[in-house]
Amino acid sequence: MNFSPDDLPEHPTPSTTPADTVPVWGRGSSSVPGGQSSGDAGGESGDPGFPLPSSHLSDGQPAPPLHVALADPPWNGWDVLAIVLVGAVAFFLFAFLAVRMTSGATFQEKAQGFVAMPERGLGVQALAELVMLGCMYLVVAARTDRARFWQTVRWNWPVKIGLYLLIGLLMQAVALVAERFLPLPTNTPFEVVLRRPYSLIAIAVFSVTLGPLIEELLFRGFLYSLLRKHFGVLTAIIGTALPFGLVHLAQYGYSWASGLLIFMVGVVLATVREKANSLAAGFLVHVAYNGVIVVMLLAATDGFRHFEKLN
Repeated sequence: MNFSPDDLPEHPTPSTTPADTVPVWGRGSSSVPGGQSSGDAGGESGDPGFPLPSSHLSDGQPAPPLHVALADPPWNGWDVLAIVLVGAVAFFLFAFLAVRMTSGATFQEKAQGFVAMPERGLGVQALAELVMLGCMYLVVAARTDRARFWQTVRWNWPVKIGLYLLIGLLMQAVALVAERFLPLPTNTPFEVVLRRPYSLIAIAVFSVTLGPLIEELLFRGFLYSLLRKHFGVLTAIIGTALPFGLVHLAQYGYSWASGLLIFMVGVVLATVREKANSLAAGFLVHVAYNGVIVVMLLAATDGFRHFEKLN
């Protein structure tokens, strides 16, 4: 990965050649019917193509549309690494403060009490991810002054929202069937958390809101677009699905079978991101995938009223 700060100049020089009329995002990708590149497939995402203000004109020539100027990610590898490190530092800092606020005579007793209440750990994770979101905003603001954050990360709401929700539902159905044939562990940390009422409610809310939002922004937004720019689509799909699976290993007891399932989920999410040319499309798939489990938990507990049924 090239960590040069010059990955994309903040003020690219417009070109009058016909090639500049084609979004850079789609260059080098395989063709699809209709003369579109794979990066532009699924055009229902609706790129607005906002024109640049007249102050950006050069030599009397019109400036390129916004979607052309931002086709390549304005951030670089150091920016992505900084976002991850800021999130990690924020997590450990908030965790330390939460442990200190937990009742107990010694720090070890406080730590044990903190671990015994997973909902507090989820709160720490949520705070750390909000810090990461703020860091993402700062990175975009530092790298470009011509677009809003959501435009820069390619967050284009697709027209066919139901289609992507259906993909998420089908993906979860396939995963549930595959679990019957894989040696999945029992009594994983995730299953233990689900036995606590407050933890279950917190996870249900987090898994369809902030959780998929930050994961899509980090993996399929910042990291994917950077890998795609330097190494191509296939490497970007694998290069984002692999760490996506690894970060979920702990909650499933470091099971290779669970990691494989999450890796495949990451492949599907990255593929949707590529084909739809929309980060929001992947977010919808992700929410629907997690939402199936939330609905199942709601049904099993009669609307979170009888948690004893989970035992």
